[in-house]
Amino acid sequence: MLLAIKNLNFNYGKLKVLSEVNINLPKGEIHGLVGVNGSGKTTLLRLITGLLSPLSGEILWDQRRIGVNDIIYMESNLFFYPNMTGRDYIDFFSANNRNFRLKDWNDIFQLPLDAFIDSYSSGMQRKLSILGVLALDRPLLLLDEPFNALDLESVELLKKLILVLKEKGKTILLTSHVLETLTGTCDVIHYLNAGTIRNSFTKNRYDKLQEEISTFTTAKYSESIKNAMRNNDDINSHHE
Repeated sequence: MLLAIKNLNFNYGKLKVLSEVNINLPKGEIHGLVGVNGSGKTTLLRLITGLLSPLSGEILWDQRRIGVNDIIYMESNLFFYPNMTGRDYIDFFSANNRNFRLKDWNDIFQLPLDAFIDSYSSGMQRKLSILGVLALDRPLLLLDEPFNALDLESVELLKKLILVLKEKGKTILLTSHVLETLTGTCDVIHYLNAGTIRNSFTKNRYDKLQEEISTFTTAKYSESIKNAMRNNDDINSHHE
C-alpha cells in the first residue's frame, strides 16, 4: 500500500497555502513533516483526511480514495466531550477492535480511566488520545504534534510506540516543532516551506536538513536581530 499525494494545491480564499505538493509514503514507513507555523502542515493533514478539499491534485491510498476505515487523525488541539471519562473515550474507539486490551495498555500509560477527562492534565489528555489511536488500529496514522504536552519519559514512550507501529506495517505521517523527536523515529523528513515541499531527507541526510533550516532562518532573521539589538543598545545608552 502507498499513500500518494500528487500535484496538490490548496487556497484559503485568495491566499495560496499549498502549491504542487508531491509525497509518496509507502506502507510501513514513518514520515515527518517540518516547517514554520503557517507553512501548511496541518492543512496538508486535513486535506489527506478529507476534512478539506484540494483546489487541484489528488490523494490516493492504495490507488484509490481514502476511506474512513483507512485512517486516523490525531489533531494537535485535542477535543473531548464534557462529562466523559477516559474509559468512555477508549470504549468508543475500541468498539470494533476485540484484540485491544485496555488494562494491558493502561498498565503502561497509568491513566485514571474512571475520572472525567476534564480533570486530566494536558499531558494526560495527550496520552489518552494516543491510547485512542492504538485502540482504533487503522493502517494510516496522521499525528499532528503528538509530542505536545508530554513529559520526557512520555516522549520516549511515544517514540518507542511509533517504531512498534511501524513494525506492525502502519504508515505514519507526523509533525513536530522539535526536530529531534522526528530524527529519532522517521525514515524520511519532508521540509515544507512557502507552501511546497522544499526537500525530503532520508536518515543519512538529516544533518543537511538541519543545515537548510539554519541557513533559511539566518537569512530571514539575522539582519532583523541585529537591528533590534542595535536599537535596544541605543535606548539603553540614552538612559545612562
